This record gives sequence, C-alpha cells and structure tokens, in this order.
Amino acid sequence: MGHDHHFLERLDRVERDQLEYALGLYRDHESVRYVLSHLERDDDRVAFAIGTVERGPYVVVARNGAFVTCLGEGMTPGRLHVVPRKQLDALRTRYRDQRTREQIAEDLRREGENDRMFFTRIFDRANTLCREEFMAVAAFAPLFATRFYTASTLTLGEMLTDMTPLAKVTRFKPGDLPHAKNIHRSYWFTAHAILLATMGEKGVLDTELLRIEKAGVTLTMGTSLYGSMTHLLRSAWAAAQIAETAIPPYAKHLVAVHSIEFVVDDIAALGAIALRHESLRPKILEILERALEQFTAGGVETGVFKTLTEIMIKTIDDPEPAITETTSIGQVIYMEMTAHLPEGDPHRFPSWDKVPPHLGITALLSADIGIINETKMTVLSLMSVPVAVRARAEDFYFERELARKLLPEWTPEATLAIIQRLAVAGYLSSIPVVNEPKPGRNDPCHCGSGKKFKKCHGR
Repeated sequence: MGHDHHFLERLDRVERDQLEYALGLYRDHESVRYVLSHLERDDDRVAFAIGTVERGPYVVVARNGAFVTCLGEGMTPGRLHVVPRKQLDALRTRYRDQRTREQIAEDLRREGENDRMFFTRIFDRANTLCREEFMAVAAFAPLFATRFYTASTLTLGEMLTDMTPLAKVTRFKPGDLPHAKNIHRSYWFTAHAILLATMGEKGVLDTELLRIEKAGVTLTMGTSLYGSMTHLLRSAWAAAQIAETAIPPYAKHLVAVHSIEFVVDDIAALGAIALRHESLRPKILEILERALEQFTAGGVETGVFKTLTEIMIKTIDDPEPAITETTSIGQVIYMEMTAHLPEGDPHRFPSWDKVPPHLGITALLSADIGIINETKMTVLSLMSVPVAVRARAEDFYFERELARKLLPEWTPEATLAIIQRLAVAGYLSSIPVVNEPKPGRNDPCHCGSGKKFKKCHGR
C-alpha cells in the first residue's frame, strides 16, 4: 500500500469533480493497466492529466499500475510523460467496450458451443446478423483481426469466380439454390469481416498493409468492389481506424485506377481518415487537391471523379450539413423498412421526423440500397461518410428484437441482385483481387464453418 497510501493522502490537492475522477481511476485498476499497456513508451512512471495537459491536475502512476501521487493544478510533472485526458478516456472506453463484448459473448454462447461454431454465426446469419451477435463476435476481434481480413479476401475471390458462370442467369435451377445462398452469405460475411478486422489493436494489420500496397491495391477495395453503400461505408469506417499507415495506398490508387467503385472507395476512405483524425486533415486535403487538379486536366473522362472529390473536400471542411441531411435520409429509410409493421407496433413511427436519430443512423449505415455507380447513390454514400466515422462498429447493426422484425430472410432474388450488380460493373470477367494462398485441402476452411477446406469451399 506504500505508493497508494501516499496517493490517497495527496487527493486534497484537487477539486471535487476531479477528485471523483481520480478515485474512479484508483478503483479501476484493470482499465488503468490496460491504458499503461497501450502507451508506446517504457517509462517507469507516467502522469495522467485529469485536467489540461499544460496545468493538470495529474495522477502519477507507476508502470506496474501502482498509484504514486496526485499533483494539483499548476504543479509540474517534471520530465514524466503526460497522457492527455482525451487519450486516457478513449483507452478506458475501449477497455470497457471490450469487457462488455466479452460478457455478451459468454451470455450468447450456447451450451456446448466452441469458438469455431460461434464464429460461424457471422457467416450463416448474413444480412440478419443483429447487434448483440456482432458484439459477441467482436469480443474476439483483437485476437483474430488478420484472420478476419484474410478470410474476407479469400471469400471475395472465390465468390466472384463462382458467380461468373451465373452472370446471365435470371432464375436459379433448384440444384443451384444452396450455392446461391452461399454467395449471399459470402457477400455479407465480407461486410462484417472488414469491421471485425479493423477493431483490433492498432498496428495488427500493418504487415497486411505493406503487402497489399506492393500489390497495388488498398485495404478496402475488395469490400467496396461489391458496389453497395453499406459495404462502402464499412470500408470508410475501417480505413479511419487504421488511419495514417493506410493513407499511401489510397493516395496512389486514387489517381491510378479510373473505376468508379474504386475511386469512390479511395475518396471515402481518405475522407474518413481526415474526419476522424484532425491532425491528418491537412495531409488528406493536399492529396485530394492534387487529385482534383489531375481529374480537372482529364476533361470529360474524369469529370465525375472531379465532382466527387469536390464533394468530399467540402464535406471535410464542414461535415455538419452532411450529417444532418443523411441522418434525415436514414430516418426516411427506417420508415420504409418498418412500413409492414402493424399499427401500434412500438418500432413503427407516424412520420420520419419522429424516428429517433440513432435508428435512422443504423438504417442509413446498414441498408443495402442502390449501387454506388449510380450518381445519386454515389453522392449519398460520400455524404454519409461523416456519420459512419462518428459511429461505433455496432451501430451498423440493429438490436436483436428490431433486426428480427425488419431484416428479410434470404431469397434467390437477393443473390440474383448481387450477381447482376457485379456483372453490370464488369467484375465477373476480370477480377482485380489480391492473390491469397489457398488453405490446404485438410486445413480448416477460412469461412469458419469448422469443416475441412476440401469439404467446404474447396469442393
């Protein structure tokens, strides 16, 4: 108790509200240890700023988690590294979220269900995955980030290959239905996986980023390739989590590949990084301004790209109008999604403006409406990036009770719509995907089914 006793005696140096905060830190040793383990320094002691960085007050903590002392406002921490209050709160929030997800995972785990069986839910549930199920799987995200990403890229390549023979099909034969349902599951698995892959610890995907940069692709182009708004917004969210190390591939790709889906992905990702990380904003705006000059010089051929770049620059400069407008659109989408519910249902509202904004945001982020190579959808997608950036990963999903009412079960028409979308975009003949080594025939399948590769996707 040596250090701790001295710390408690020095709490008279702070005001009442700061006293409560300091005691909250003292009572929550686990979150403090989590914070200490995530500081990119090896100092024996650090100072947590519970006021301003410049004037304090400060809580001084040893690397082993022991509370050393409390310094009042105006007292100097000397040469100690100071952790800003904002960073401290962010790390503690991340720790609490992780613990919450772990508890949900335990609550939802069925008797006798192992981890592999548990993970298959995100594949089997497809578009009907609810928030609670996503959060349960997300409890494991820090451990399996690279696996989620690799599984996503493998699934994409195989799915596009499988769809090519079906590009001109207007109706499935009975024998094709299991295969068609699998395509639909893979489509949504990719959307879930990009969130899960980037929810882990910072730096986990750095090796992947170096590899895909050499391959001339970006972190999220495989997800945005599907051309849906919800895939694009998840990609933007993911890019914002990776931040600075993700910028170079997007900057190079933006001016090198003139495909609407990929240009929109690059613009959305760069915009998301700028909106989430103020310190990176000047760098991103410089990249977009240079691209704008190149698109302007390209004339009619790149006129659309010029317009889209201008929209993102304007949105970065002042995101609030876009947030207000797209949240309202999300509320309208929610109204359309609930139109089938009976009068009096608690999830149905009399008009769009009565829909709680958080429901409108989830409707906006999760709805698979339109395709992003249609002008109106492209503009809506880019304007929705600020909403996506401010969201938590779980905000892309409705809570279980609501998900069961709103989200439709699979139909063959759902798979046909996906195939037709990619066929129109021209991606079922020439597929620019990252080459990943396939699992051995006796290795576990990458989709998480628990089966051997040869008995699942390797058939």
